[in-house]
Amino acid sequence: MVDKQTIIHLYRSRGLSKRAIARELDISRKTVHKVIQEYESTLSSDTPSVSLETILTTAPRYDSSNVAVE
Repeated sequence: MVDKQTIIHLYRSRGLSKRAIARELDISRKTVHKVIQEYESTLSSDTPSVSLETILTTAPRYDSSNVAVE
């Protein structure tokens, strides 16, 4: 499991595109997009430092209701 901090670091510090991050970490572009979108919306909130801490420490939520069991 890739953590959100890694995605944000690659996006902000190294300036990689969402596609490049997804390829480097071998994860879905949708996942990268969600993390970056959540991060950017946090920066525009009233208390960005508290909000940023919250998104970085919150465990991911998965909807596994449509997953086929073999």
